[in-house]
Parts: sequence; structure tokens; C-alpha cells
Amino acid sequence: MSALEKALSHSKKIGVDECDIIRVKKKITTVRITDSEIVELKQNFDESFGIRLIQDKKIASIQTTNEDEIEKTIDNAFKTFVNLKSREFWGGLPYTVESERLDGTFDEKLDQISGSKSMDIAQNMINSSVSNKISTITGSLNIQLIPILSNTS
Repeated sequence: MSALEKALSHSKKIGVDECDIIRVKKKITTVRITDSEIVELKQNFDESFGIRLIQDKKIASIQTTNEDEIEKTIDNAFKTFVNLKSREFWGGLPYTVESERLDGTFDEKLDQISGSKSMDIAQNMINSSVSNKISTITGSLNIQLIPILSNTS
């Protein structure tokens, strides 16, 4: 069972009226350039879960990076409902599941790019900027991939 399915199932089990969860997986590659040389390659991989619970028009939002503790996180948020005020404007979550990519927003080539290929691109940036009018090149190449999956119940 996926983390998204686990969160929805658990929220129903404890009596939550509505639950919405998104999973955000980030892959960030940064190549830093200082004085016309590559000085750092950094890659970060991160995954987090944003969860919204609605009970009697009371809304609690939580976030966690620990997939194994999603149920515990939901339980802790559920306890806060006694302190929350109902939002009379609330009309309900849409009841559709969206887990597809929007056309034209995701590049498979960037998803598969390696650190060494990123450095090659940065070196090409440096080489393409060489001119007698430029004394030094400083900057960075940043590649960010952030696909989001969402489920609602």
C-alpha cells in the first residue's frame, strides 16, 4: 500500500470526514561556478507529504518527511480538532484522484541527468562565455525536478 493510500485509509478508519494528501519528491542538482571554475556539485533528494484533514468543517494541515509515521502524524493532527473553529465557508474537497503529470511540465531527460552530465553542461556554459571582455565567470546551474502526486477522499 502506498503512503498516499495508507494515509487515506487511516484517516477514514479514525473517522475523519475528508482527507487530502500530496507527495512531493524533489531532486535538486546545483553546480556552482566561481572564478570561471566549477567549485561544487551538490545533489539533494527530498520527499515530503502534505496532509489536509477536515472534520466538521474544521481544517487541519500537516506535513511530514517520514513516510513510516504518516498514521501517527494524522493521529496527532486529529487531536487538534477540539481546539479548531469550524469554517462555515467549507464546501468540501473534490472527490477525484489526480496522479498524472501536466503535459509539457516534466522533462524525462532532466529526470535522468547525472551529476557528471550536469558538470559537463556547466563547463560548456563557462567555455561559451569566454571572451576578452569577460575576466571571470561566477554563477550556478540549477536543475530542479518536483513532481507532485495528490489523492483525496
